[in-house]
Amino acid sequence: MAKEKAKFLTGASGLKIDPKIAEQVFELMEFFAGYGFNRSHSAAYGWITYQTAYLKHHFPHEFMAGLMSCDADNVDNIVKFIAEARAMGLVVERPDINESHHDFTVTQGTPAVGDVAATVKMIRFGLGAVKGVGTNAVEAILEARASEGKFESIFELCRRVDTQKCNRRVLEQLIKSGALDGLPGGHHRAQLLAALDAALERGAAEQRDRRSGQTNLFGLLSVPEPIKVNGAATAGQGELYPEIEIWSHKQLLAFEKEALGFYVSGHPLDRYRGDLQRYASATTSDFPAGAKNQGDHSIGGIVSQYREMITKKGDKMARFQFEDTEGTLEVIAFPKTFEKVRHVLVSDEPILCSGQVKNEGNSEAPEWKMLLETAVPLSDLRQQKTSRVDIHLDADQLTHDQVAELKTILANATRGACQAVLRLKIAQRSEAVIPLPEAWAVSPTEDLLTRLERLFGDRVATLG
Repeated sequence: MAKEKAKFLTGASGLKIDPKIAEQVFELMEFFAGYGFNRSHSAAYGWITYQTAYLKHHFPHEFMAGLMSCDADNVDNIVKFIAEARAMGLVVERPDINESHHDFTVTQGTPAVGDVAATVKMIRFGLGAVKGVGTNAVEAILEARASEGKFESIFELCRRVDTQKCNRRVLEQLIKSGALDGLPGGHHRAQLLAALDAALERGAAEQRDRRSGQTNLFGLLSVPEPIKVNGAATAGQGELYPEIEIWSHKQLLAFEKEALGFYVSGHPLDRYRGDLQRYASATTSDFPAGAKNQGDHSIGGIVSQYREMITKKGDKMARFQFEDTEGTLEVIAFPKTFEKVRHVLVSDEPILCSGQVKNEGNSEAPEWKMLLETAVPLSDLRQQKTSRVDIHLDADQLTHDQVAELKTILANATRGACQAVLRLKIAQRSEAVIPLPEAWAVSPTEDLLTRLERLFGDRVATLG
């Protein structure tokens, strides 16, 4: 470093830099050189950086799966990695009882969400990433799967896996995470959860018999394995799944968040994409990425890690993480604002937060925060701003029963000021647009959208 000093000071002088400042800067560098990145250290870091960049570019699925496995216990990092993987065009799928291993893995399959129908390469969630599912439970599941093949039903799962290691709590979490969605029979998560007690009871009885070396007489006469119908597995004898209503999209995502710590099948904001395009001026990722600068902005999201606190003057305020589909941002609600919006912040509903966004860190270690000014439920904005509900129907797929059910849904819907419009599409030919009379005007409620989606599928209705 002593040899470099004269060269450094000469160069600084040539750039018209104050000699005292140049001297101070060099002393800082010289001090850092005493413990910092010497040549061998820098070379090692450079080599690792090169290897990392090579793997991420040429093996993106494997690289991101490895990254997620390393940080499986850090929910914040997993959320960022999932967002990054999807931004790279990678498919990230829920855990699966017949496909997943303990860690995140790369598999071939058909995505459960989206328009892709072909088999693609995807990142599959590990069973170990499900909250409450410990290593012993995962090992018991993998051992049973390796010895006897894939599971055909929740009843067979409870029969084959040691329920002392894989207990009710574990199975509940697996159901809520979507890990049993791929079982033959097409039973939805609400049915699987409702059938769990019966499956556990039967499984425990059979396991007790096996441990005691006894065989139930009626077990000899029954057929415990699933019956095959046209090559597909259906429920075995006595495997009953209650006919109950499917969970709403909101409830399904809430359970998914409970089991995984984040959303996989979708996001509560998915329903509000159109609203956010109209009312939000930014996303949480715009600021660290440099797409947006400091200033007043509006962002749509949901509240997490909410904390209320008392100021030195004895007033209440709040801090929370504000999460959208791209990341999180810390939001601070000072006392005057807090008094007005507390009921909105604790509502557990998607909201639009507006306020000043500023970087309280620096360029090297940014700390982006929003100083909250207003918070409004997105559902309220929708009610105020929406004037039309378009219902998109495929003429080739539409049945008389569906038309009758649609009529019932619209007749029972909450009346409002939004005109209902049927858009009947004839593939590769035309689209018939049928505005319904004023008597059929509706309110764009969550219940209405949910019922329409249960009948016709996701995103059948758009708001204008």
